[in-house]
Amino acid sequence: MTDNGKKKNPLFVVTNAGQDVEEVEGWWDYALNKLGLNAYATYFEEMVQFLLSQVNNYGALEFMNTWLEQIIDFLQSTLTRGEELIKPLFGPLFSKS
Repeated sequence: MTDNGKKKNPLFVVTNAGQDVEEVEGWWDYALNKLGLNAYATYFEEMVQFLLSQVNNYGALEFMNTWLEQIIDFLQSTLTRGEELIKPLFGPLFSKS
């Protein structure tokens, strides 16, 4: 951050055919906003928080850990396979520099 509290190079998402412009925190927020997935991400986060609140023994914790690792592996493999499709949307984020 600079002295006046503004980011040096903030990211913005333009939606609704240029009608809405919104500043986002990082590339993940940018992707979620650009693809319209905020509601799904919020639902998933709340679901995981609820399930974790129900963990009361080691077996349940181990199950949740395995389940979350599987979800993360699936998302990573999906992003890897779909990289060519999303490069046009997020071009600067894929630069090799």
